[in-house]
Amino acid sequence: MKNIDDIKVTLIIAIYKSAPFMPRLMESVFSQTHKNLEIILVDDGSPDESGMICDEYAAQDKRVKVIHKQNGGVCDARNAGMKIMTGEYLSVIDGDDWIEPDYVEYLLKLALSCDADMSLTDSVFTTRDRKQNEEECVEQWSPDKMAEYILCSNLPIGPWNKLYKTEFIKKHNLLYGSLPSGATLYFVICVANQNPLIIKGHRRIYNYRLNNVNSALTSRAVIYGQNALWNIKNVRKLTNTKSPRLLHVIDWHIWKNYNFLLKLIVATNQRKKYWKEYISCLWNIRVRLPKLLLVWGETKKEKFSMFKHSILPLYYAKKAIKAEQEALKLDLQNL
Repeated sequence: MKNIDDIKVTLIIAIYKSAPFMPRLMESVFSQTHKNLEIILVDDGSPDESGMICDEYAAQDKRVKVIHKQNGGVCDARNAGMKIMTGEYLSVIDGDDWIEPDYVEYLLKLALSCDADMSLTDSVFTTRDRKQNEEECVEQWSPDKMAEYILCSNLPIGPWNKLYKTEFIKKHNLLYGSLPSGATLYFVICVANQNPLIIKGHRRIYNYRLNNVNSALTSRAVIYGQNALWNIKNVRKLTNTKSPRLLHVIDWHIWKNYNFLLKLIVATNQRKKYWKEYISCLWNIRVRLPKLLLVWGETKKEKFSMFKHSILPLYYAKKAIKAEQEALKLDLQNL
């Protein structure tokens, strides 16, 4: 068996307006207990000094490679990194987050324990929740189970907290889609379609930032809702699952994305500009509900909540907006 220290792991980090966050991010990368790393920083045409900072890190550590490119979005940046990766395993990190010292070691040991094509953890730290899970829980998952957990938000959707065999990625020509919002979900379903061997752990090793005002999470651009809806609809088309439950879960996620798009239109006060999309959201939220209520919802409480959202979509959109505003105020105090 190959010595774990001899296994090179590629970390791809898309960089855009990341200057304030890069010191903590890069310190966490350089502090990894697994030292055999290829660190690819992709400067996606960032207008701040991020590109210069990337070059400074490359001068400090020979493991760092830098790609400077015109702005094409986070997915295009990740794909650019994947084209030049040379590691045996791959993980993707966001440019405003940071990782625990055993991030790579933990995911790599999980993968090696059963020669998995993909390893992951189902839990992460956030700037709101800093408590480590008390117990470990390692399980081998089917591709359908992984897809279902992600679609139901029982597993972080982001590209981080996951490790892939690069041989598997290259064999199946897997790349991120062109539309950023929902692109990771699209990518993971593409992975699941190739029937990978998956191992799941429960330790928190990734730190997800909730207080970056430039991130897609905090931005209210309507385009994010449109992209997310496009991606989930295409997930429905491309999935080769034969699981009725997973198909129902995808339909539920499509319904949720119509609620998400409606919320963004209301939050940005752009009903006139996006009138067709606005009406489409209202129509789909209500028309798709009856079928969902027949096949979705583990409890009466869940079904009643969906019913209320369909009857009063604008009320619940505004309620969600207010809750997010209050949460962001608290998050910004943790900068």
